[in-house]
Amino acid sequence: MIRKRHILAVMALLTAFHASSQQLKPAMNEALQRAYSASVRAHGFDTARQVQNSSQFSAVVVSADGYVLTVAHAIRPGLTYKLRFPDGRTAIAAGLGTITMRDSSGMPDMAMMKIIEDGPFPFAPMGASTAVRKGDGVVGISYPEKLAQTFPTVRYGTVIQPDTRYRFMQTSCAMEPGDSGGPIFDLAGRVIGMNSRCNLTIRENYEVPVDLYKLYWTALQQRKAWGQWPDQTDSLPGEQIAPAPAAMTAIAPNGLTGSVTITSDMDGREQLQCGTVLAEAPPAYRKLKGSFIISKSSCVGEWPVIAGKKAQILARNEEQDLVLLQIDARISNGVRLSADTLTPSIGSWLFTALPKGEEKHGVISCAPFALAVKKHPGFLGAPARFIDNAVTLTNIAPGSPADKAGWKRGDKLLKVDGVSLEKPEDYAIQVQPRSPGEKVSFTLQRQDSLFTQEVVLAEPQRSQHPAEHFEGRASLRADGFRHVFAHDAWVTASECGSPVFDTDGVCHGINIARFSRTVTLVTPSADILYWLNGLKKA
Repeated sequence: MIRKRHILAVMALLTAFHASSQQLKPAMNEALQRAYSASVRAHGFDTARQVQNSSQFSAVVVSADGYVLTVAHAIRPGLTYKLRFPDGRTAIAAGLGTITMRDSSGMPDMAMMKIIEDGPFPFAPMGASTAVRKGDGVVGISYPEKLAQTFPTVRYGTVIQPDTRYRFMQTSCAMEPGDSGGPIFDLAGRVIGMNSRCNLTIRENYEVPVDLYKLYWTALQQRKAWGQWPDQTDSLPGEQIAPAPAAMTAIAPNGLTGSVTITSDMDGREQLQCGTVLAEAPPAYRKLKGSFIISKSSCVGEWPVIAGKKAQILARNEEQDLVLLQIDARISNGVRLSADTLTPSIGSWLFTALPKGEEKHGVISCAPFALAVKKHPGFLGAPARFIDNAVTLTNIAPGSPADKAGWKRGDKLLKVDGVSLEKPEDYAIQVQPRSPGEKVSFTLQRQDSLFTQEVVLAEPQRSQHPAEHFEGRASLRADGFRHVFAHDAWVTASECGSPVFDTDGVCHGINIARFSRTVTLVTPSADILYWLNGLKKA
């Protein structure tokens, strides 16, 4: 059912960009639908054991017979990969060539795969990155690993630098882990770059220009890891269609209102959080005077104050992370929620109203979906590889439980809680389900000696990847929602609770969580109303 909703949403991808000028619509209709259908989720795949054997990444099919572009740090020549198209179709691809300079920190980060099954396959044409200009609009379609969904998310950005000194293109189209190898399109739906890396600031996203793939097309077709620029060069023309529209303009509706700041006490510290003023009182509280405000429950503590007035907490919904508050003062310009409001199409502009008349905008990234609670496995700190038919430790993280237990690089891990590790995937199968604080027994071999130790797993370490250190941080409660949709506006954790509107000024819900660098989640208006209408006065 979720897959069907996403396919139907993509069919309306053109009208999704309804805030753009009318002349953009015909140019973006079929082209962007084709771009979406050609953007694939990928991971390493052991065809003999039928198991995944690498982290997921993104890629794009650029020919009907199944040539696929991605980046070098995601694949290895000769290995096999499983691809999943947005419509649910899957295919097996083989890793072909990669180009990574030995002395340049993983640049230029180019790679190609080829689907080994019979086509034809959905594909997107390659454009010309040399034709890209500063300020041009771009669309990214990738599969963020943290979100862990089978459908991609759509983002909009602009070109900041068409050609950096490292031969990358820089855009404001944000990326995060899992997006590596994902395509960047011009507004005619042509591939112009491939996601490679990002930096700390959210506007620092770097893509490999597609013209480099065309220049070394023949070399990339060889199953070889190139450590220097290949001598042989060639080029392939981009599809001969009309020039892409340069950019889209986000035109906010007049009078974006309804957002207030809530001050409360969270374990002895002051917490500032946005809230949304309701135009109407919930049915159970219509006899109360004043104003009613909803917000993100986990970010509203004790003794809340709104507009200088003490607020009363009327109800909390832990499942949806919602809170209803009331103050004995009237705040004008409240937001009207409707159960009949349908989520706009993927790619539609969405505007977040903030206090003091400020706003932020982005595009809707995906149709509504359920987001399960993300279980955080216990941290051991001992990555390993399957070497000589044994799980062999390749590194020991300083200060980790494995380090404190005295484990060393090269130790062989034989058993976990008495279960033998006989296959490469057995290590992850036995350890990943364990929680922080859990005591686990490990049997290891060091040279000719065997020993067994009990180790207590720690809380997972915060990743040092730049994507985990973006401005405004992720919300502490960012998952476990039964019905949300995503957009790409850079809303901070403290701005959650604020209302979101389409270009016609219709409220579609409230921001409920900043999930990651590229994803902000919204609880739809209908879900909020369902809860409010079911409340009984305390």
